Order: sequence, then C-alpha cells, then structure tokens
Amino acid sequence: GIVHIEANKILGANSLGTGYEFKESTAIAQIISLLYNDETDSSEVVSTTAESAALKTFSLVSNPFSKVIVEIIVQSRVEQSANTKCDFTYRIKYGGVTQQTFVDRIIALSTTGVVSGGRNTATFSCVINGKFPSTQDITVTSQNSLSNASTGSKIRAFRVYAVTNASLMRGANGLTPY
Repeated sequence: GIVHIEANKILGANSLGTGYEFKESTAIAQIISLLYNDETDSSEVVSTTAESAALKTFSLVSNPFSKVIVEIIVQSRVEQSANTKCDFTYRIKYGGVTQQTFVDRIIALSTTGVVSGGRNTATFSCVINGKFPSTQDITVTSQNSLSNASTGSKIRAFRVYAVTNASLMRGANGLTPY
C-alpha cells in the first residue's frame, strides 16, 4: 500500500486502490518540523560584560505544538595571551523569560614564543513546552566575562522546531474509506 500526508491528514491506499484516511488514536510517534532557520551571523558582543540585547529573534505565533525545540550554534573567541580564560553565557528566552542558560568556557593557548587565541563553535538546544496561547518572541542573548575587543561571542545559526504528536489507530476501526 501507499501512505502519504495531505492537508494534515494521513492517507493510504491498499493494493486494490481503495483509499483510506487514518483516524487519530493513541500517540505512536512525534513529528518534528522546522519552523525557522537563520544561518547568518549575529553581530558580535565585545567590550562589555553586560548581557546583550537579543542577538536573534523568532516570533512564535499561537499554536497547538506539543513542544518546541530551540537550537543555536554559537562562536566564542578569546584572542589573548596563553591561559587567559573567558566564560561565554548564552541564554535562550521565551517571552523575555530565560528558558535555558549555557556557559562555554574558552581558554587561550600558546606554544613557546607564540601567543595565540582560542575559538570555539558549539551547539546548544533546549525544549520549551508548547501550546502557546499567544504570539511570543524566542530570543537568544550572550554575555562575556571579559570586557575587551579581543573577546567576542556571536550566534552563527538559530533554528526553531515544532514537535507534534502523531497518532494512528490499528485495524478496520481506524480506517475510513474516502
């Protein structure tokens, strides 16, 4: 048989060509859909230890999603003498409220006679409960523990996924010919 999704319905056909619509029942899987993908670099946060304004924002409208997954790819840099360290704090917020905080510690390295910095790219994600009643912004901020131009943090990518419970019934009672 053939199964496909059309207009938010799961449809199938048997070998005789009879079509069926699968009706809802007990959840058997979760469907993850990409809602938003921004793979452009944000501005870089430098010369401050204060939390930045939103570096990336996505307005999530009222929805029936079970959960929302937020994923960020960040870049942290310390271009200073060996053993200089900096904590880079990244916050994912929903409606202005911090949902998850991530700290990325970078330590600058060097070899004899050569001063070199440290750079790191990391991926962080968090899950937010769904079924939002109104539009709210999902934002990402950063904060550095050192304040100078040789230390910076930025968001390289920002993705938001919807997680929806999918369900089917087994047997003849779960199939409706169309």
